[in-house]
Amino acid sequence: MDEGTRLYCPNVKCPKRELHQIFKWVSSLDIRDFGDTLIRALFADKKISSITSIYALSEETLSPYFLNEESLSQDKKSLGAKKVAASINARRTVKLSSFVAGFDIEGIGETLVEKLIAAGYNTLDDLLSLTEEQVASVAGFAEIMARTFVQGMKENADEMRALVESGTITIEKIATDGALSGLSFCFTGELSIKRSEAQEIVKNLGGTVKTSVGKGLSYLVTNDTESGSSKNVKAAKLGIPVIDEAAFRKLAGI
Repeated sequence: MDEGTRLYCPNVKCPKRELHQIFKWVSSLDIRDFGDTLIRALFADKKISSITSIYALSEETLSPYFLNEESLSQDKKSLGAKKVAASINARRTVKLSSFVAGFDIEGIGETLVEKLIAAGYNTLDDLLSLTEEQVASVAGFAEIMARTFVQGMKENADEMRALVESGTITIEKIATDGALSGLSFCFTGELSIKRSEAQEIVKNLGGTVKTSVGKGLSYLVTNDTESGSSKNVKAAKLGIPVIDEAAFRKLAGI
């Protein structure tokens, strides 16, 4: 089945699809040292077959993929195996958007999941309970994408719930009563901090981040409030306050 970007198998038990999901999970959670070659070898040997199985890996299981038989017979320790195991265990607490994106639902990345979270669906149960109509009503989604999301969540629901309920994965709580709760921000221009850092500040304080200026935006944050940029002009037309970094920091209390 050709979805335009890559061949896509509709069979959830398709080995190629299972392998691709493991790759996506490792990428979304940034599990370092866990390279593609190692993943393929473990998958071929049936040591891993799903996201859940990644967390059953141990140094002992991984060592044969780093050491030869002679080294193993001498009970030598593998630094590589230790690093991979540590990296996996370091990624047991994750953002909700990363968690969902990691399940490799066709076309659904972190940015789209964050749009749903910003719309108020900020728990795993909320996202699992969404209907196609509810998803389609959120900016950035359309009917086909909404159907894909709801179907993908349904297909992965059992494993998603099992990972969380077993304590294998902990999803970070999203602030709903922080200093920026109920407010939305769009950033433009060069600030003294990276844009990604500013966006994280907003999210951690209960606010939402938008990538464009439109109705409902609370503030446009820029390095030059007098600039004639398209975003500044549009914000002015819509009556959206344009503030500098100092004003943003004051709102955030930082």
